Amino acid sequence: MMKKWTTTLALRTEKDNLTTTPIKIARGIFQGDSLSPLWFCLAINPLSSILNSTENGYTIDREAKVKITHLLYMDDIKLYASNRNQLNHLLKQTEQFSNDIKMNFGTDKCKINSISKGQHKKTETYNLTLQEGAISTMDSKEIYKYLGYQQSTCLNHTDIKQALKTKYSQRLNTILKTHLSARNKTKTINTYAVPILMYSFGIIKWTDTDLNALNTMTRSQANKHNIHHIHTSTERFTLQRKHGGRGFIDIKNLHYTQIENLRSYFLSKANNSKLHKAITTLTTAGTPLQFNDRDYEPETKIITEQKKVEDWKKKALHGKYPHQLEQTHIDKEASNTWLTKGNIFAETEGFFIAIQDQIIKTRNYSKYIIKESIETDLCRLCHQNKETIDHITGACKILATKEYIKRHDNVAKQIHQSLALNHKLISTYTPYYKYIPTNVLENETVKLYWNVDIITDKTIACNRPDITLTLKSSKTTYLIDISIPNTENLKTKHQEKIQKYIPLADEIKDMWHQSSIKIVPIILSSTGVVPKTLHKSIELLELHKSTYTKLQKSIVLDTCSIVRRFLNPSSLSP
Repeated sequence: MMKKWTTTLALRTEKDNLTTTPIKIARGIFQGDSLSPLWFCLAINPLSSILNSTENGYTIDREAKVKITHLLYMDDIKLYASNRNQLNHLLKQTEQFSNDIKMNFGTDKCKINSISKGQHKKTETYNLTLQEGAISTMDSKEIYKYLGYQQSTCLNHTDIKQALKTKYSQRLNTILKTHLSARNKTKTINTYAVPILMYSFGIIKWTDTDLNALNTMTRSQANKHNIHHIHTSTERFTLQRKHGGRGFIDIKNLHYTQIENLRSYFLSKANNSKLHKAITTLTTAGTPLQFNDRDYEPETKIITEQKKVEDWKKKALHGKYPHQLEQTHIDKEASNTWLTKGNIFAETEGFFIAIQDQIIKTRNYSKYIIKESIETDLCRLCHQNKETIDHITGACKILATKEYIKRHDNVAKQIHQSLALNHKLISTYTPYYKYIPTNVLENETVKLYWNVDIITDKTIACNRPDITLTLKSSKTTYLIDISIPNTENLKTKHQEKIQKYIPLADEIKDMWHQSSIKIVPIILSSTGVVPKTLHKSIELLELHKSTYTKLQKSIVLDTCSIVRRFLNPSSLSP
């Protein structure tokens, strides 16, 4: 098969594309595919067995006669020996094997580091016999990199930690500058930036102070890029999104989880492996795994998701939202769907989290929480009620004349268009913010009204539901009304809507000779909280069960817009 390997080289310019004829691969193994690394490992692995079969190596445990001859990772190998003669023997075996498989030494990357009683010791150069070149010795202050870490006589934990922090910060800032969606930005940080640190856990000694500082740095950088409010719940930042959090990895938790997993692995392998047993019985700490301390329990420093939620609930302002989600009439999972989907800008997500956590700088917050010296905490627009975040999102009379109506209509438009599409009253989908509902749509089977007064024989106070749908064949009419109250009013609002339209339902049933009249409230809270009754309403209208996610997203966006415009009153003018 290898004899048939070929490749081509291509040069693309503005005027022309040049491609070579197939070039035969004379030696080596392809890179970039899934098979080549396996073949390379098959070729190199016998070297490990050859080195282990010798009497050479560095002795870890004299009583158990445990020694180590090498560390091998792909094409990077580190040889260990008790003296120079043994090292020369191991080098000769490695050189012979490399020559047999036609692999050259990268002598420019090879060094000899001689250490005696913890101190650097100068030794002679090793000249290759089967290949060209020589392996020189290291100077006392010279360092080398193996598997990503700068090393010499030992690991310089302080310098390595600083380098890791710098690289983590660089990657973090690079990601935060992107225009990824909220969820994707979090995922990218967790999978591209955090592994820089994770790779060191269990090798480099990190203190609790170091780890807490890394978590703080992550939040601070997120705040700098306007995706996190500095006063929002710290617990929420690292909670999973399905629990109402942002989903960022808790670096301190990750560290101790890694420590616990590595300790468990080494201790379990010690039952069957002399090498692992020798490492776990060392009398000095050696590594952060602390095998010398049998009472060490790293799992006790891991803060569970449940503990974070409990701590979140205990907070006076931040805790209001998680307590609301625990109410029996609330669908907690659905209420956090906007977070699990995460398909909005990270800046918007961070701002909405701040709204839910009640830490937007309203007059009431400024006066009683920040303790600023202001004359009044009354609403700057209506001047009647205290200016709290709840007042802004759903209780200000001035905002009700325009801002709340726009948010309400954006939800109603989505319901209207979904019904129109389902019943083939329209054929094409339009984004809800561009959709202009027609007052009356009708075909042979259904009739759909948008915001139309229903004329009755006797005066009915509430005769204008947001949407009215009549199914001609079954003689069934649906009176659909939308409401977006504050979360504490969700339960009562549902009953209010039903009671509100009972008189109209009775009149329509007689006037239009209907078999059934169904009142369908569509209710979500101004902060995206979803009551369980919403699912029943969506099912009753035979809409897709995920319809609530679209409604929730539009509310999140509109509530953010309302609060931003409120804090900048000039933007509220016509």
